[in-house]
Amino acid sequence: ALGYPYCPGKVMSSNPLWCKSFPDWQKQMKEWLEEGSWEAVRYLQIFFDARGLNGRGEWILALKDFIFEHQRKKPGLLIRMTEQSLNVKRAFGPVGQVLVEEKGKYHGMINWKYSAYLPYVNAVRILAVKEGIYETSTCGRIDQLSANGGYGEIMKEKKELFQSLLQHRLSIKTFSYEESHYLHWETLKDDEKKEMKKMLKEGAKLLKAVRKRVERDVKHGL
Repeated sequence: ALGYPYCPGKVMSSNPLWCKSFPDWQKQMKEWLEEGSWEAVRYLQIFFDARGLNGRGEWILALKDFIFEHQRKKPGLLIRMTEQSLNVKRAFGPVGQVLVEEKGKYHGMINWKYSAYLPYVNAVRILAVKEGIYETSTCGRIDQLSANGGYGEIMKEKKELFQSLLQHRLSIKTFSYEESHYLHWETLKDDEKKEMKKMLKEGAKLLKAVRKRVERDVKHGL
């Protein structure tokens, strides 16, 4: 009625998969955690971003505890999450050029969502799972991770860069959800391109740093 498009992945309350009682959600969480398939891990990451809007908010936290407890006992879950999160669109070519869409409707544009936005969101979510952080917003998670002495360097400048990304995304004038994921590279001024490149590079560096950290900690049981 409002013109807001349905979720392409059907992550909506009208989908029985995402509309359950608390006991049924407990059963679902166990199934996803034990299955560990690509789809199950994807669903776990989606669920991990859930927040309570009404009713028994502590139930959401209790369900997230399933994820925390499982990853402490079987840290391989973090490895699978990290591997899946690395499946983002490359932002740069072999000689450092920004990669744009070569054909189709979005020719000459960069996929803003997959090249710039998701590297920050995915990397920070993985560390939130690792450290048992309930906060759902990326900026809030960055704040809590920055307060943790072990992540100060990894999180340096990341909140400011991510907030700039959000501002740029809001500035894209479009009535289409899909079109809001794309940015026409050649229409940017030189100083804007310089700023964008920094955001893209730091997002890619953050993902690599998180992968290295997770693999190291899992190896040493940390």
